[in-house]
Amino acid sequence: EIAGNRGWPAVSKGRSLKQGMQEARVAELRKRLLVTEDLRAENTKASDLFDEGLYEAVVRFQKRHGLTTDGVVGTGTLKMLNVPVEERIRQIEVNLERLRLTPKDPGSRFITVNIASFELEVSEEGDAVMAMKVIVGKPYMNTPLFSEKMKYIVLNPSWYVPNSIAVKEILSNIKKDPAYLSNEGFKVYIKGKGYRREADISAAALAGLPEENFQYQFVQVPGTKNPLGKVKFVFPNKHNVYLHDTPSKLLFERSNRAFSHGCIRIEKPLELAEYLLRGNPSWSRERLLAAIDTGKELKIQLPAPVNVHIQYLTSWVDTNNVLHFRKDIYERDGPSEKTLMKKPTPAHHDDLRQ
Repeated sequence: EIAGNRGWPAVSKGRSLKQGMQEARVAELRKRLLVTEDLRAENTKASDLFDEGLYEAVVRFQKRHGLTTDGVVGTGTLKMLNVPVEERIRQIEVNLERLRLTPKDPGSRFITVNIASFELEVSEEGDAVMAMKVIVGKPYMNTPLFSEKMKYIVLNPSWYVPNSIAVKEILSNIKKDPAYLSNEGFKVYIKGKGYRREADISAAALAGLPEENFQYQFVQVPGTKNPLGKVKFVFPNKHNVYLHDTPSKLLFERSNRAFSHGCIRIEKPLELAEYLLRGNPSWSRERLLAAIDTGKELKIQLPAPVNVHIQYLTSWVDTNNVLHFRKDIYERDGPSEKTLMKKPTPAHHDDLRQ
C-alpha cells in the first residue's frame, strides 16, 4: 500500500535533529514517520517543531531498526529513514523465504539466536520467557547457521584455542612478548591422533615455528583473562560453535555487536544456566555461584536437551505485531534475493507425470 502511494518522503541531509529544534527538516521527518505510523496521526501540531511526540516516534523507529534509542536523528538513523520502500519489500520477501526454511517443529522449549539482531530468545510452549543481547562473529568470521541440541554447560571453562586463531593471533603475540603465554594463563600441548600431552617447549621456539602444519594446541586455563568467562553452553556441532560468557561486558552496550571469532557471547549467562538447570533441584543459583567461586572446571549435564536454532533474519514481525528491520551485516540479502528471483527451470513432461 505504501509503495502504491509512491513510498515515503525522504528526509534531507543536514545536522542531527533533536528534541526542541524547529526547522523545515523537522517537518520532513514528521511526514516520513507518519507514513509508517511510528508517529501517531494525532501528533501533527507545529509541524516544524521537534516536540515530545516526535521524539517518541523517533525512538519507536530506532527500536524497530536496531539503532541506539536516543531519539536523535543522526547519520545512522537518517540512513535508515531514507531506505526506499521497494528495498524494504524485497527484504521482507527474502526473510519470508528464510522463515519458510526454518524447522517446522522447533521444539516445545528452545533457544533462538538471531545473528542480524544480536539477540537471543528462549521460548517455551510458544511464549518468549527470556531474552538477552549477544555478540556474534565478525563479518569476515561469520557465525554459521544451524540447529542442534544443547546437552551440557561448563562452569569455569578452559579455552581450547582453534588452530586458525593459534597461528594467526597467539603466535604473533608470543613474538611480541615472550612472556605472553604465562601471563595470560596458557598451557601448550602436543597434538596427536587420539592423544594430547603437555609440551616442553620455550616461547622462543614456538615463535620460530612455521604456521603451516602447526602441531601444538594452546589451552587457556579458567580465570579472569579467559575470554569464555565463567560459563559455556555446549550443543555439539561440526562448527565448534557454542554460547559463552565474556569478561568484555561493555561491548553489549553497542548497537552493532559483531566482534567475535564465530562463537556467541551472551549477556546473561548465569540467568540462562539457572533456567536450563531448573529441572535439577540440586543446582540452585546459590550453588552455581559457589561452584563458580571455586575456580575449578565443572561439566553439568542438562536435565533434558534443549534445541538451539541459529538464524539470520534481517526482517521479522514480533509478538506485538511490530515490523522490524536490521542491517544486513553479513551481506546475505542480496545473494538470497537473486536466488529467490530466479525463474524456475521448466519441468520436463516426464517429470510432471512423476
